[in-house]
Amino acid sequence: MAGESEIMKGDKAAVIGDTEDNKEVDEMPPTYDEAKGLTTGEPVVKITSNETKIDIGKEKEAEAGFQGLTKDELMKYANDPFWVKLRWFLFILFWIIWVAMLAASVVIIIYAPKCPSPEPKQWWQKSPVYKVDVGAFKDSDGDAIGDLAGVKSELDYLVETGVGTVYVSSFFASPKAATTGFDVLDYGQVDPTFGSLEDWKTLVMSLKERDQKVVIDFIPNHTSDQHEWFEKSVAMEEAFVDFYTWNQGGGAGS
Repeated sequence: MAGESEIMKGDKAAVIGDTEDNKEVDEMPPTYDEAKGLTTGEPVVKITSNETKIDIGKEKEAEAGFQGLTKDELMKYANDPFWVKLRWFLFILFWIIWVAMLAASVVIIIYAPKCPSPEPKQWWQKSPVYKVDVGAFKDSDGDAIGDLAGVKSELDYLVETGVGTVYVSSFFASPKAATTGFDVLDYGQVDPTFGSLEDWKTLVMSLKERDQKVVIDFIPNHTSDQHEWFEKSVAMEEAFVDFYTWNQGGGAGS
């Protein structure tokens, strides 16, 4: 029995030894030389046993496509009479074309019609035109209504702002001068609400001194029914009949 126990122990030790050897074999790196890539186009990997060495690289592909002539091949044509003449012909042709284009440009510049000079601007185009509503402008006499004297007092300010022309609203004598002023009573007089004829003359002189122009809102197409012309036209005086357009009425409400 003792002998059998020793044999069994010996067998067990041999089995254990074989198992440990198998583990060492499994843990060792593979002992082969792999020179083939895993997939097409991937780097080549070489693994050797007992050494930690990995070589990674790509296979060189043969270059394909057009390859130019070598220097020796080119020199064969460098002094060839045909190519020499062709090069000189193209060189001279280039400069002939270049000179011709330059000459044509000069001729075009000289003989082309010139752009016409712009017409000189009129006085009303050279500077701003400022419209003055006389009745709503500056009041100089304290009646809360603007007048011609108030316009004159602000001329220097208008000059500073660059105004070259003053457009004055209607200031003629009118029964409604303070509101509209369109029903003119007398084209030869200034309505007392805005001043006097002397005030107007003074304003004009002041504008001339400042090299400014003046435009009047003149309304000749209608007058007040109290205007002298209208009264004479109603009376059918020969010289004033055609001053207004008359229509034969048909009675009340016509």
